[in-house]
Amino acid sequence: MAGNKGKSGGLKGFLERAQASGVVAFTNLNKYGWIGARYMGKSYFVLTTTLIIVFLPLITEISREPEVINAEKAQVKDLRAQGYSDVQLQQMGFSESTLYGPAVLSAK
Repeated sequence: MAGNKGKSGGLKGFLERAQASGVVAFTNLNKYGWIGARYMGKSYFVLTTTLIIVFLPLITEISREPEVINAEKAQVKDLRAQGYSDVQLQQMGFSESTLYGPAVLSAK
């Protein structure tokens, strides 16, 4: 017992050492937990802002696309009523899908 001066043995010594190591472990866990929480918070902030900047305009454009196509179809219908041919409408910049519609879904 010459090397264990100042340390108590037995159950009391075990519990004291367990408490001391538990306090150290909790302190380290608390410290590194906050570091990890800050890192995760920054990561989530970057991820969410990136998703908002990239995907929000994309989603709005996808939801607006059918409205634009319907408006172009109405415009093509009015121009055809005025006597414009399909070639003239294509030269004006209307796409073939607007002029003729999809061939797969056409009802005959």
